[in-house]
Amino acid sequence: MTTQLIRPRNVERLEIRCNVGDAVVANLAVHIVFFFERHLDTGALTRAFAHALTKLPIFAGRMSVDDGRMRIRCEGQGVPFTSVSSGRTLREATRSASADNGLWLIDPVNGATARWGRGPLCKVRVTHLADDATAIGFSWHHAIGDMQTAMHFMNAWAAAAAGKPL
Repeated sequence: MTTQLIRPRNVERLEIRCNVGDAVVANLAVHIVFFFERHLDTGALTRAFAHALTKLPIFAGRMSVDDGRMRIRCEGQGVPFTSVSSGRTLREATRSASADNGLWLIDPVNGATARWGRGPLCKVRVTHLADDATAIGFSWHHAIGDMQTAMHFMNAWAAAAAGKPL
């Protein structure tokens, strides 16, 4: 298992003020797993991920509280990106998602820890499966955004991997 901190290529400092809706989900993280029937190159994934972070730096930010208000500070802090190998097959991994929630396929963001600025707002886990398949676990703090926001990021990541404009 290897973990590295992936940072945006160019750091653009931003501070985003959270609203009441963000306070409602202040301790909530969301997790999703994507399955691929082939082996994906971890090096290519990390380079494309860093490029996507350049366009959507909020995923690499950290939360803070100033004057009782939640904020997300984007200063290129980075996203923990873990790569592991598993003896399980793609079929076993997909079944695991319903049997035991597939928690071994993700590195979950701790919503409460992230809320106080003591942890990342996003984590990625790439699992290379026994049958040359790949699972990508993606976890993010809900204050960053909802599923639509996550899909914008995933589309940017896929475009970067394909060498297309983001």
